[in-house]
Amino acid sequence: MKSVSLASVALLLASGINAAGKCKQGENYCGSELLKADHDQSQIDQSLFDAGEDNYYAADGGDDTLFYCFGGEDNEGLIKFLEVCDWKCDDAGQGNGDQCY
Repeated sequence: MKSVSLASVALLLASGINAAGKCKQGENYCGSELLKADHDQSQIDQSLFDAGEDNYYAADGGDDTLFYCFGGEDNEGLIKFLEVCDWKCDDAGQGNGDQCY
């Protein structure tokens, strides 16, 4: 029988969490970054709709739009629309909240 190290198990669990498309609670994300993190376009669309952002095309489908990750039950990666960026939404890098310009 092969032994499995605790570090190997931790690595597998961590990669599974990332692959699930969960944003980090308390961070701001550009819509394009949410899609890269395996969030669903329909989740972005629903967030825009819930906020009354009826001009979907002005919101560019979420690309140049800023969202807040508030987690939800079991940290599901639930998002909330914040604003449509005037110029663009900038990916500030891992661990830093994205921002509008």
